[in-house]
Amino acid sequence: MQRKNAPGFPSFFDDILASMEEPCLFLGPASPGEAPSALHFHKHIELGLCFSGRGIFYIHDEIYPFVAGDISIIYPGESHIAQSARNAPADWQFLTVDVDALLGAWQDFPTLRNLAFRPRGSGHILSSTENMQILPYLRRIISLYEQDTCMREEKRGQFEALFACVLYESRDWARPRASADGAYYTEHLQQIYPAVKYVLNHYSEDVSSAQLCECCNLSPVHLRRLFSAMVGVSPIAFLHKIRINHACSELSSTELPIVSIAERCGYTSLSSFNRQFQKIMQISPSEYRAAHRTAAENVKLG
Repeated sequence: MQRKNAPGFPSFFDDILASMEEPCLFLGPASPGEAPSALHFHKHIELGLCFSGRGIFYIHDEIYPFVAGDISIIYPGESHIAQSARNAPADWQFLTVDVDALLGAWQDFPTLRNLAFRPRGSGHILSSTENMQILPYLRRIISLYEQDTCMREEKRGQFEALFACVLYESRDWARPRASADGAYYTEHLQQIYPAVKYVLNHYSEDVSSAQLCECCNLSPVHLRRLFSAMVGVSPIAFLHKIRINHACSELSSTELPIVSIAERCGYTSLSSFNRQFQKIMQISPSEYRAAHRTAAENVKLG
């Protein structure tokens, strides 16, 4: 795998490219740790399949919990970070696809052209109850690739057809995102990144606005303004989103008591945890756990 920094971007943006021998497709494992991975983006669409563990994905300005069986889709240029939950290291396989090169011959098909050749989308994490139509195709792509650790020309047609099916089945994922000014986005994200990284590393601790301001050497007003512009919420609201999404991951994949999950996610009182959970998820922790347990049982029965 060839790795280099994108021109004009700070070092924490690693642009991951396929090797010269595999210009259209790259498949690689990843095991994000409890510490967040480096904030980075890709030039091509990236699909991921989580095989084990749990944690959260931060994609551009959204936060998603994930557990084993979930699928990710991240569009070109979307900054993202993966982080495993404590004591539940995650194992993923990520598929980076140069759609123009792989499906160039398909550009005359209007449906696929509209799905595959958009310059930017809005990334998602789909649970096992939502990705059942896509999972068989993605597993088959991974299996074909692993047989030879590359995309052999004689199998190109199979890869093209399977990836076209993935795109078609994922057509409801893609929501066009307005392009941001690259220089503006880079400069301001670089300014708040120390606070983002601090929250991801210390969300289970007592975190204050003053600490986040100190991380970035910014005034409270300036930090809040940049967070609102880049992330869509204030720094403390971002902290609560990280905590609650880690809680969602634990509620859906463990039998830990809710009060224990609250403590592990940085809340000193159950009432505070319940209030923030209801505010962000529009549902109580117990209702969330029950709903996801029912969904998991339905998948097993199906």
